[in-house]
Amino acid sequence: MAQCSNCQFQNMPGVTHCGRCGASLTLRTAVINVHPPRANSWAKSWRKTFLARFMRSARGSARSANRQWGLSPNAELPSLGLLCRLVVPGWAQIHSGQATFGKSLLVGYAVLFAAAAACFGSSACSFLLGMAFACHGISVYDVARRSSVGLKNRAFRVLLGCGLLGSLVYIPGYSFATRFVDAVVIQQNGYPLQAGDVLLVRRFNYSQLTPRAGDVVQYEIAGDSVMGRTAAGVAARYLIQGARIDRVLAGPGQVITWENGQLTVDGQRSPWRPLNPGGAPASLGVTLPSDSWFILPSTDVATGGFQPTKENWETWSIVKTPQIEGRIVWRSWPWSRIGFVDD
Repeated sequence: MAQCSNCQFQNMPGVTHCGRCGASLTLRTAVINVHPPRANSWAKSWRKTFLARFMRSARGSARSANRQWGLSPNAELPSLGLLCRLVVPGWAQIHSGQATFGKSLLVGYAVLFAAAAACFGSSACSFLLGMAFACHGISVYDVARRSSVGLKNRAFRVLLGCGLLGSLVYIPGYSFATRFVDAVVIQQNGYPLQAGDVLLVRRFNYSQLTPRAGDVVQYEIAGDSVMGRTAAGVAARYLIQGARIDRVLAGPGQVITWENGQLTVDGQRSPWRPLNPGGAPASLGVTLPSDSWFILPSTDVATGGFQPTKENWETWSIVKTPQIEGRIVWRSWPWSRIGFVDD
């Protein structure tokens, strides 16, 4: 006989529930594990990481939003594979069978992103990146629309997806790009450069990237002053200093002769010329120290009301290595002049 612990009724052997009150008769014999399984060392280490804490915080924020905004906490979620494919616009749609729509998003995004990269650093770049991000947002919206019911749930998922893409993909990507390339805006005309040109400069770190002959570079000219006259004929002293952009013509220790537009380096004719040969002196001859480069400042240094002497040109043209800041890799603005900076 099995006595019920709830009502003390005597039940027949083998009965699982009391015939009088219906209480379970098997709880009395249930085995309770006093040593439950513990998390392994890998799981403990994972819980301490920033990503694990961030995910727990995000889940808590999502539950709070569910309660405050009336969202559905048990709404169907897209598969993990579909969510991972959202990193590339249109990939999730192609995977889901919407090949035409997905390919259209992907091609549109690629065209806009390539155009933005071509004019990097200009105001047009920001506009084109915004349009490219809109294509990415459409891809996120389509997945949210097909996996959620109700406007609130859909809006929340779109905002969450776009926010994660911006914070995890776009902002780090832009920060990574600007670590290597800076945008420089030309302030005044100096053939072949024009005011308003946007040039991309790759900074030298001198451990992996160093200047070489033929590079168009940004550098700091050695400070110097020259006597001259203003346009009104008044005597004035011109201060020559600051950043310049021109071509590296020769390297350390070489012997240079510049004569009537022809450059000779160590007795050999060189194919390199300054950006504006017309702004260079008629003749010049120097021997470079071991830590210097030969750069004729031809674009704007001699446009004032003064006549530089041979000594002035020698001072300006011998540029020490630390004065060279970076290589000009691209002209990104205006549209009509996008391309490499050359003669």
